Amino acid sequence: MPVDLTRDYPVPVSDCWSVLDPSKIKTFKQCPRQFFYEHVLGWRSKEPNLHLVFGEAWHQALEHLFNNGMSSNKIAEAYKIFRKAFHDEIPENQEDMDHPKNSGRAVEALTSYALKWERDLDNIEVLETEVAGTVPISDDRTIHFRLDNIIKRKDGNYASIDHKTGGRLSQWWIEGWYLSTQMRAYTHVLYCMYPYDQVYGVTVSGTFFLKR
Repeated sequence: MPVDLTRDYPVPVSDCWSVLDPSKIKTFKQCPRQFFYEHVLGWRSKEPNLHLVFGEAWHQALEHLFNNGMSSNKIAEAYKIFRKAFHDEIPENQEDMDHPKNSGRAVEALTSYALKWERDLDNIEVLETEVAGTVPISDDRTIHFRLDNIIKRKDGNYASIDHKTGGRLSQWWIEGWYLSTQMRAYTHVLYCMYPYDQVYGVTVSGTFFLKR
């Protein structure tokens, strides 16, 4: 049932208790206690999380490439966007250049990413990027979402490409997405927006930053 925010609780009531998204659901499935600490009590480190900061900066850079093309000039522009987002949270003099996820490796990765996706952009139409909202999952519940993009393929079907970064590629990483709450939620979003027989689904695009 929906959370009753009119009750008295020993901790301050927050409207965000009623907000469900794939990330929160994943946390609850993995560990209800962690969910309680993070999303009810709000216990989180105030220090920037390298992986989250890097991931957000990476998303902003790829959004620029998908909206503007993959030419060398656009790669340079995307890298500037990445550096600003990354160093707004992690100053350059505090960056660990020995860590696989650093600003120097990012420009290499953006170049490789553009070379891989440049031709694929000819076969898709990018309709929107960074699409956020809610969709119903029952008569009285909704789920919040944020899609990296919505694209239309040449076959007329609608899809989304979800950008991920990681430290290593494994069979577990690949197979894990098939039953992922996040990917199933995103596919549900597409079904809510477009005819059932015109939904292709979600493609997970991984970029891996390996230790040298």
